[in-house]
Amino acid sequence: MEISRIIVCSKIKGLVPCIEQKLEGMEVFLSGYVFVNCTSEELKEGGKHRTDWQQAEIVVADPNLVAPLLNSAKNLKWLSSTWAGVNSIMTQDLKGNFLLTRLGGCFGELVSEYVFGHILAIERRLFVGLDDQKQRVWNPETYFPLTESPTGNQRPRKLSSLTIGLLGCGDIGSVVARTAKLGFGMNVCVYSGRGNSRSKPHVDSFLDLEGIMSHCDYIVNTLPSTPSTVGLLNDYIKRGHDVNNKKRKRPPVFINVGRGDVIDEICLLDALGDQTTLNGLTQPIFSAAVLDVFPEEPLPKTSLLWSHPRVFVTPHVSAPSLREDVAKNFVGNLVKFFNGEEMSFVVDWKKGY
Repeated sequence: MEISRIIVCSKIKGLVPCIEQKLEGMEVFLSGYVFVNCTSEELKEGGKHRTDWQQAEIVVADPNLVAPLLNSAKNLKWLSSTWAGVNSIMTQDLKGNFLLTRLGGCFGELVSEYVFGHILAIERRLFVGLDDQKQRVWNPETYFPLTESPTGNQRPRKLSSLTIGLLGCGDIGSVVARTAKLGFGMNVCVYSGRGNSRSKPHVDSFLDLEGIMSHCDYIVNTLPSTPSTVGLLNDYIKRGHDVNNKKRKRPPVFINVGRGDVIDEICLLDALGDQTTLNGLTQPIFSAAVLDVFPEEPLPKTSLLWSHPRVFVTPHVSAPSLREDVAKNFVGNLVKFFNGEEMSFVVDWKKGY
């Protein structure tokens, strides 16, 4: 019997054993197939598994590791991405050559925990309080300041009194909405570029971008990177922000856990404003920013975001791909693939997600 290879190319440790464990008792599906765990270097011209790569029909991989090699995968029928984002593959001239699925259905809780961990830390001024601890200072006023300013001292607020605005309410955003509404009693608004006001669980209202930016206390981006979302916030910021924000006591906090290119760095810095020149007539669009994704990753050391006093930077870790989730996702789709059934989290080549 001719043996076919299922290529696994990922930096997720222990992924192949985890997949094999979840496949126990399903040997009927793997008759004639064997897993090959390899690096991207081994798939290149002259590499140890170059022939396996050229002949493989099924591949499980981190998109960035195999994207440059996909033109040589002549027999590829299905690529199962270990990530939610497949931008690196979308940039290749491959559209429609094979079935592409993404990792999904498992990031909502992780992202939601990241988002509300930061919201709670900001509202309760936990980041500010770290300086007091380092200096061994006992000062309750640090946490409950007597005076307030748009970008400086701010008193804690109950989350139930706040409004959260979601740019994107799909697989991930819907879980953030559920947590906001059921966990904290927040008012939940969702951006709708087309004025769509269809009902959605845990969502109070649908607003256009102007409405989201001018009415929400926290704005959370979970949108994928598509032609319609790249630079979505840039035009709004370039138009100026005094009209909508000058009467607000506290501008919103921007949290980006979607894709970094929804706003460029120059516009983001402009939206945050210059803390040294703020006065009673001028306020920034954002009082602070929590950023887990960026247009360029890793974030260059020269970026001004690193040292901005009101920016919190994390290295794209809000929702890591866990091997148990990747294995479960792949095995579920593998059964559907062999049975000729409709698979889960299939990427639409035209939409890019």
